Amino acid sequence: MTTRERKLRSFKVFSETVIGAAGGLLSALVLAAVLVLIVSGRGYGQPVSATNQAQPAPDGPRTECESGARTERGDARALGACDILLRDTRLSESERGQVLVNRAVNQIRRGNAPAALTDLDQAADLLPQSGAVALNRAAALIELRRYQDAEEAANTALSQTLNEPALAWLNLAIALEGQDRFHEARDAYLEAAELDGGQNALIARQPARFDALPPADTDR
Repeated sequence: MTTRERKLRSFKVFSETVIGAAGGLLSALVLAAVLVLIVSGRGYGQPVSATNQAQPAPDGPRTECESGARTERGDARALGACDILLRDTRLSESERGQVLVNRAVNQIRRGNAPAALTDLDQAADLLPQSGAVALNRAAALIELRRYQDAEEAANTALSQTLNEPALAWLNLAIALEGQDRFHEARDAYLEAAELDGGQNALIARQPARFDALPPADTDR
């Protein structure tokens, strides 16, 4: 057996191992680490109900909408709060975009990535320089296994204003791994881990999965 044949066989074993191990990992990464909600600066008013009942404090719907985006599996009630906010004619374009992002995060957590993409498309028009919109779009596309589109969205996030670039690199790494581009994925995971600085254990342990990766000339 030639050296190249040994490398190719080694890579085949490696790739099968990584793909097998990653079967549930990609979904876990989407839910656990690659979503960003936007916390707005002020509360939103809630429209007066037809029954004239006492209304919650202005911060109520905003807080509830955001809480659904923070909940691991999302929250149906929080989606209703987001809907209430979006019907409020007093919202500025920026505020409406923020609510759409938070509703999209909630939708992704609830497994409704197509609805999230609809919200994020609208949010992109309202928040054109927000990396959070593109980052969450990448997460939704990963959930749909549209890895090439997710790669593009993650790169867009990295080119825009983003408070947590490590998460965009993580999204990019997942998208690359989903395309079996293991060497590029490893490099993106390493970048994510370096930027994260060990704060997120999930990010920190990804590069080690690629320790047995053969030389780059066997990637394809």
